Amino acid sequence: MNFFRMLLALLLLALVAACKTAEPAGEDNRYSNGQVKAKGKKEGEMRVGPWEEYYETGKVRTKGLYSNGMKDGEWTTFSETGTVQIKVQWAAGRHNGLFVSFHENGATNLVVPKKNGREEGLSKQYFPSGKLQTEGGYTNGVRQGPWSSFYESGMPVEKGPYEGGLRQGLWEIYRGGTLKEKITFVTNITNGAYISYHSNGQTERTVGIVNNLKEGPESTFFPDGKKRTIGGYTGGLKSGIWEAYSAGGYLVEKGPYNFDKRDGVFETYHPNGKVYSRGNYVTGKKSGVFDYFDDQGRMTMQLSSQGMTYRGLMVLYKNGKKFKEFNVGIAAFEEKEMFVGDQVKEGNLKGPYIEYAPDGTTKMIEGSYSSMGKDGTWTYRDASGKEIRKEIWKSGEKKE
Repeated sequence: MNFFRMLLALLLLALVAACKTAEPAGEDNRYSNGQVKAKGKKEGEMRVGPWEEYYETGKVRTKGLYSNGMKDGEWTTFSETGTVQIKVQWAAGRHNGLFVSFHENGATNLVVPKKNGREEGLSKQYFPSGKLQTEGGYTNGVRQGPWSSFYESGMPVEKGPYEGGLRQGLWEIYRGGTLKEKITFVTNITNGAYISYHSNGQTERTVGIVNNLKEGPESTFFPDGKKRTIGGYTGGLKSGIWEAYSAGGYLVEKGPYNFDKRDGVFETYHPNGKVYSRGNYVTGKKSGVFDYFDDQGRMTMQLSSQGMTYRGLMVLYKNGKKFKEFNVGIAAFEEKEMFVGDQVKEGNLKGPYIEYAPDGTTKMIEGSYSSMGKDGTWTYRDASGKEIRKEIWKSGEKKE
């Protein structure tokens, strides 16, 4: 009887041992090449004790412990070359403790504490050289409080606070280690004062931001601190009077904007403050006659404009008096496109042409241009207005 009892006990022990196999049964535990995917012990359907998972090559992919079917303690993940990629602490099947990842050279990449599967506490990330790259805190899995990032040299890239995973408050942005921008965020959207800086630390731009759009007065400055532009924005578009200044400090241009386009009379200026040009814009396009003056305030030109080009009647002045009057038939984008020195390019002329005596009223030369050149009767007079001769032209050829 004792013999049979012993035999039965041995059979039961063998059956229990068979339930704790080193390789889980089933075809899904092997790759197509026959390599085992995982090895470990089971009690019933629960994994227990040490376990290893493998790449198709047979190299270990992960290893760690199971307790009551759940990961527990430290688990390590390896690359196919065998280097450690991740070390993470588990408790009752959830991340609890440090999560650490590594660069290919073995140096620490990311260190972040976790609680119940979520990031909690101070997180740090490093360059492969070991230098700090980013640093900041988590609360319940989202970024919270001050965060900073750095170049590998140790100089700052940016720093500022998070609230509930969103940027909130004043952020500083750096370029090459020097402060470039100060931006105010409200729930991850730029709202508030914006300031940018030149590389020498001088203020470059100041403007208000509302919901990511410029709003209110804006001022820009040259690197030496002198003002460059003054104007305003409405809903992210230029509006109101804008002024532009030269590096030397004098006013260069002034005029109104509406919906980000020039709209109204603009003036440009000589260094002595005298008006250089004056003309009207309508929804961003030139409209009507543009007047030009020398630095003594005397008229030098009147140019008719259409859209963004000059075309139509043009008048030139000398010493403030009329010198030439003509029509431009080919549109020119800039005044210089119409002249060679102080002479009008004939290819641009079409219609009546007049040259005046020094008094600015007596017509000394009077004629007309077609697209082929001088055309029709041309009359020549002396400074007193007395006729000297007449010429007959046709399509650029003199006939009489």
